[in-house]
Amino acid sequence: MKNLDFEWLTDEFMLYCRSTQLREKTMNSYEQALHLFGRWLAEELQIYTVDKITENVIRRYIADLQERGKPTNSEFIALIADKLQLQLKASEVPNF
Repeated sequence: MKNLDFEWLTDEFMLYCRSTQLREKTMNSYEQALHLFGRWLAEELQIYTVDKITENVIRRYIADLQERGKPTNSEFIALIADKLQLQLKASEVPNF
């Protein structure tokens, strides 16, 4: 059974980032953005698994950031969400 938990996949994604030797500053930015996004998902939409994250959810998050006057990079957020989806797909590969 695959694990769809947002926090778990975030941790897995950060392990992947470390294995690719990304710069520490880049990894810190990713981790902070994912933490804030995950907290917003839980508090605003009660979403705890990545299979519930849709393009519309991402657009709502970006709109919320803009309404609160927070800096946003919609391409960055979309990229991170896409990477989590790729991580999810990789976890679906059966172990032999």
